[in-house]
Amino acid sequence: MLISSILTVLLVTAVLYIPGGISAQEMAAVEKTAGIDYTKLFSMNSGEMLNLPYHLTQQVSIANLGVSVFSIKLPSLIGAVLSVLAIYGFLRLWFRRNVAISTTVIVVVSALFLYSTQLGIPMIAYIAYPAMLLLFSAMLSHSKKMRPFWFLSATVIAGASLYTPLQIYGIVALISTAFIHPHARFVVMRLPKWSIAIGLAAFSAIVAPLVMSIVKDPAGALPYLGFSSPIGLPDINHLKEIAGQLTGLSPAFGLDILSPVYGYGLLLLAAVGVYRLFTAKYTAKSYILTIWLALTAVPFLFSKDVLVYSFVPIVALAAFGIDHLFRSWYQLFPVNPYARVGGLLPLGAVVLGLIVAGMVQFTYGFHYSSQVNDVFSSDIKILSEELQKHDKVSLVTSSESKGFYDIFAKNNGLDSVSVTTGWPQTESGTVIVSQKVVKSINRKPNYIVVDSGSNAADRFYVYTSEEK
Repeated sequence: MLISSILTVLLVTAVLYIPGGISAQEMAAVEKTAGIDYTKLFSMNSGEMLNLPYHLTQQVSIANLGVSVFSIKLPSLIGAVLSVLAIYGFLRLWFRRNVAISTTVIVVVSALFLYSTQLGIPMIAYIAYPAMLLLFSAMLSHSKKMRPFWFLSATVIAGASLYTPLQIYGIVALISTAFIHPHARFVVMRLPKWSIAIGLAAFSAIVAPLVMSIVKDPAGALPYLGFSSPIGLPDINHLKEIAGQLTGLSPAFGLDILSPVYGYGLLLLAAVGVYRLFTAKYTAKSYILTIWLALTAVPFLFSKDVLVYSFVPIVALAAFGIDHLFRSWYQLFPVNPYARVGGLLPLGAVVLGLIVAGMVQFTYGFHYSSQVNDVFSSDIKILSEELQKHDKVSLVTSSESKGFYDIFAKNNGLDSVSVTTGWPQTESGTVIVSQKVVKSINRKPNYIVVDSGSNAADRFYVYTSEEK
C-alpha cells in the first residue's frame, strides 16, 4: 500500500506538474527516437545504438499517443516505477523490512530520482538497470524453485543494459562476485545447465547488434565505458564541476539545474554505510558493492554520467548506514523495551528529515527557480491548443527546432500543418511564428499566444491572411 501511494505521488507531481514542459534535451531525444529504424539494427553504428532500448520504448509511446509531454516522458515514468519496485525488492532481501521501507521512501522523494523520472531522456535507465540487476541476482539466492526464471531475467536485463553507458561495471561486479564469493558461486553452480544455456543465448542475441557495431569501430566502445574518445588525462574543469555538483557550491548546472546532486544527509548515511561495508565484508552484497565502486572509480574522472549511475550504489550504502544505526542502538539496549522503542524516535527523525529535505530541494529548486523556466517550456501544450482553432497552419520555427516540430505534426495527425524556417511563400490560412524567430518577421501579428509560467511569456505570434 505504501509503495503504491508513493508511485501515485510520483506519477502526478514529478511527471505532470513539477516543473512541467519539455527541455531542449528531450526535443533532441525525440528526434533521435524518430530516426531509429529497428529493421536496420545490424547496420547501425555504435553511436546510434546508445540507449537504444529507451529510444525504442519512446518510439512506441509516441507512435501510439502522439507527441505530447506525457508520451515523451512515459518511458522515464515506466523506468521509475520499475526502479522503485526493484530498489524496494532487493533492499527487502538484503535488509530488514523497516530498513527497506525507510530507504525506499528516501529514494523516491530524492531530487535526483524525481528529476530523472520527469525527464524524457534515458537518464532513468542509469538507475533502473542496476536496480533490476540487483533484484534479480538477489532472487537467485532466495528463490530456489524460480532460479531459472530469475537467471533468464537477469541475462535479458544485462543484455539490454549494455546499450547504456557504464552499465558494464555493475555486470562485471555481479559476475565477479559469482566466481569469488562461496555462497554466490554455490547458487550459480546449482542452476540447471539448460537454464544457463538459454540465458546466455538470450544475452548473446540481445547484444549481437552492439557487438557487431563495435567490431566494425572499436573506438565506439569508449562511450559505453564512460570515456571520451580518445582517452586522455582527466580534465581539471571536469573534476571541478563534479565536485561542485556533489557539494552544491558550483554555479554551473551539472545535470541541467540540479545541484547538489545528492543531499548531504544521504551522503552522510552512505559514508556510514561504507564503514559498515568493510565491517561486514564477508557478505555477497559487500563483495558486489566493493567491486562495483572500485570499477567505477576511473570513469568517475571522465564521465558526468557516473553521478547518476552511482545512485543505486549510494542507495545501497545508505541502506547499510540506516541498518547500522538501527543495529547499533538495539545492541546498546538488547533487553530494555522502553529504550529500544525510544531510540526509534531520533532515528525516525533522521529518516523524516531526509524525506522532507529531498522533497523541498526538488519542489523549491524546480518549481520556483527562474532558471528552470528557461530550460523547460510548455510550447507543445499551448501550441496544440492553438492549432485546434485553425484549419490550415504554417508553423515558422528555428532550424534547430524544425526537426522536432515535423515529428510533432506527423505523429499528431496534423496534415494541415506545414513547418518552415521562414515566412511561407503561399500566404493562405494562418501563420504561427515561434518566439525564437519572430524578430526576423517584419509584420504585425493579429495576437500573441503567451505562457504565464515562462520568463519569455510571448511564445507564439499568430498571423492570419486571406487566400489570394
